[in-house]
Amino acid sequence: MKKLLMMLLLPLLGTCCAQDSPKQVAPDEYLCAVTLPVSSPISDIGIVGNSTVLKTGRTTTFSWMTLRNDADSPIVEYAILLEAFDASHKRTYGIIFHEIYSEVLDPIHPYKQSFVPFSMGPIYRLGSPIDPGATDKVFSMSPVVTSRCPATAVLSFVFLRFGDGRTTTHVSPGWQTDPTVEIKTGGMALDGCPIPRRVGSTAVMAVDSKGKVQSLVLKNRALSRTVADCLRRELSFWEFGPALIEGQPVASRIRLIVLFDASEEGWERWENEYAREVVEGVTLLTLVPSPEGQGQWSASFSADCCVAVSKFHP
Repeated sequence: MKKLLMMLLLPLLGTCCAQDSPKQVAPDEYLCAVTLPVSSPISDIGIVGNSTVLKTGRTTTFSWMTLRNDADSPIVEYAILLEAFDASHKRTYGIIFHEIYSEVLDPIHPYKQSFVPFSMGPIYRLGSPIDPGATDKVFSMSPVVTSRCPATAVLSFVFLRFGDGRTTTHVSPGWQTDPTVEIKTGGMALDGCPIPRRVGSTAVMAVDSKGKVQSLVLKNRALSRTVADCLRRELSFWEFGPALIEGQPVASRIRLIVLFDASEEGWERWENEYAREVVEGVTLLTLVPSPEGQGQWSASFSADCCVAVSKFHP
C-alpha cells in the first residue's frame, strides 16, 4: 500500500508551463479530472506526452504519467515528487512516485530503504528495471482531496538510480512534501469515550516537526471537547512523518473530514455535500466500530493511504 498525506507551501520555480485554461472534465465519479502539462527537469528521463493526469475522487487523488528512460543505463529506482498548484499559484497537494528494483527482497522487511530525503512509505518493487529507451507508466496517489482542479503541476524533486551505480537528483527551490501517516495502530480503543454514531465533522490537526500530534479541533459544535480529546489521544499513538520544506521537517496542520460510523446516508452526504465544497484540500478520516469487541474502532485515512503495520499500545 502506498500512502502519503498534505499541507502548506511556498510557490515553486516550475519546470513546466501552465495552460491559461487547462482542459478539465469532472464526470460524476470525480470531483476533478484534469490533464496538465509537465516536463522532465533533467535529461535522463522524458515524460511521454509532456503531461500528467490528475483525478480527484471523493477520498483520494490519483496521478498517472509515463516515464521514458533517456539515459544509457537501466533505471533501477526512482523517486519523483509532483506538486500541484491552483490558478493563484497556491500549492494544493503533492504526490510521490517511488519504486525500486531488487532481485532479492527481504521477507521480513520487504521494502528497501532509499537515500531519498523524505518518507516514502512502502517502496513498491519494479517488475524489472526500465531499460534505455523503454517507457513505464507510473501511478501514485495522495489522500488529499479538493474540488478545485489544479491549474499547474511541476516535478519539483527527481531522484534516479541506474544499474551502473550512477545516481542523479534534481530539486527545485522550495519543494515540499505533505505530512504522512507512517504507522497506524490496528484500531482505536475508544471505549469509555462518548463517541457519537453517524455524524461527521470538519477538523484541524496540528503535527509538529517531529511528527507528534499537538492538537485536534473538531469544528462540529454538537460534538463535545471530550470527543476531540479522546480522538487526539488515540491519534497520538500513530506515527506521522512531518511535512518537509527543502528537506527540513516543519510543523504543519492537517485539515480533516472525520466520519464517525457513517451510514449509507452519511456517505451520501459526504459525497454530495462535503466533497463538492472542499476547496482548500482535506483528508478523510473514517471510524467504523469493530465487530471484534466493544469500544474497538477501525480507522483509516482516506483510501488505505497508510502503512497498515500492526502496532499495539497500552
